[in-house]
Amino acid sequence: MKTVAVLAALAGAQLSAVAALTNLKTDWEAYTSPLVVPTVIDMTAGGHIDMQIGRAKHNWTADGSIAGDAYGYALKNATPTFPGPTIKVARGVPISVRWFNEL
Repeated sequence: MKTVAVLAALAGAQLSAVAALTNLKTDWEAYTSPLVVPTVIDMTAGGHIDMQIGRAKHNWTADGSIAGDAYGYALKNATPTFPGPTIKVARGVPISVRWFNEL
């Protein structure tokens, strides 16, 4: 009986199709936002890094008309970005990463 109540509550929480589309931007121009190229953390020599996961501010359009929070990551004590940095590694070279949850 509890399962049915939970499923009914979840079904009631869904937005109608009209409500879901109300706030969508409809005048997108194809390929006008620049490609975001993440920074690279070079760990090819091995070693250890501390990383954090946290809230990142992100502009979803080139003109900044749609901006908001996203979850991103960064080196510890740096500002998280979305997308977060690429961690470059070498096959067979051990590394360690300690993650800190700052959400």
